[in-house]
Amino acid sequence: MKEPNTRTQRVTSSTTVIPAAQLVKEGVYFSAKNELMQIKSINEDTKEMNIFNISEQTMHYFVKFDRHNLVKRVR
Repeated sequence: MKEPNTRTQRVTSSTTVIPAAQLVKEGVYFSAKNELMQIKSINEDTKEMNIFNISEQTMHYFVKFDRHNLVKRVR
């Protein structure tokens, strides 16, 4: 049996996303795809943040507050 492709999963309405006001710089979170993410910087003026994906070792720049998919804080 073929395993489902987890890369195409989207955040559904049943997934609770953490509000932007509760996000902490250098905090580690789980994404909706169950990947570990760390917030490197938060810019309140432009409402953007830079996120490092620990699971894939990639950096995501200029992620808008309303577009993130962080669901659970680890530390």
